[in-house]
Amino acid sequence: MVLSPFLGKSLSLIGQDPVTAAFLVVGSVGIPPCTPHWVRYGPDTSVSVTLAYHTAASARERSVEDFNALARQAHLNPREPGRFAIVDAAKIGAVGVWSVGRRLRHGRPEALAK
Repeated sequence: MVLSPFLGKSLSLIGQDPVTAAFLVVGSVGIPPCTPHWVRYGPDTSVSVTLAYHTAASARERSVEDFNALARQAHLNPREPGRFAIVDAAKIGAVGVWSVGRRLRHGRPEALAK
């Protein structure tokens, strides 16, 4: 695939929105999801696309991480995911209840159907 005609051009040439430049500093990360993007490093340019996928296991781990983030905000020191299955299951359940409550507080009663 020849990309040189597209280098330095707007992504609108291939059916996308115009380019937005993001200048990153050391330690920062910018990954536009499911979008082709140019990456310039010095004089070199490459084209990249980020594709994410989720599994039931990654969704469970994300729920545990969500719980842990809330616990840290409450100045607690939660255990990392995977140490104890029963603790992870309790965290997942708590996040589910919290999520439904949040949807209901924001006037979205369809939250009970999920």
